[in-house]
Amino acid sequence: MTTDDIIAYCARKRYSLGYARYWTEHWFCEACGAGAGAPHHIRTRGAGGRDTQDNLLSLCATHHKQIHDEGVKTFGARYPKLKGKIDKALAAEKKVSLAS
Repeated sequence: MTTDDIIAYCARKRYSLGYARYWTEHWFCEACGAGAGAPHHIRTRGAGGRDTQDNLLSLCATHHKQIHDEGVKTFGARYPKLKGKIDKALAAEKKVSLAS
């Protein structure tokens, strides 16, 4: 996939330029190092998650399915190198919820 393909995809999905930038800078799965697809939102957009670097994970198809199947907290426990980023994104969610 080219940068132009990524920008077109993001425009169709109404993802921000920050999301597109993250994708073009993170080609490999952060869990295993394999080629990655579209970044995963740790906190979903529907739950108020943003297209920011601290809320995105670059994952291969296998790990993207896994995080959806088992949940983000369980996934974070399984992959300690990602746990800190996941915990930080979820903690930010709580701060936003309390402030609302």
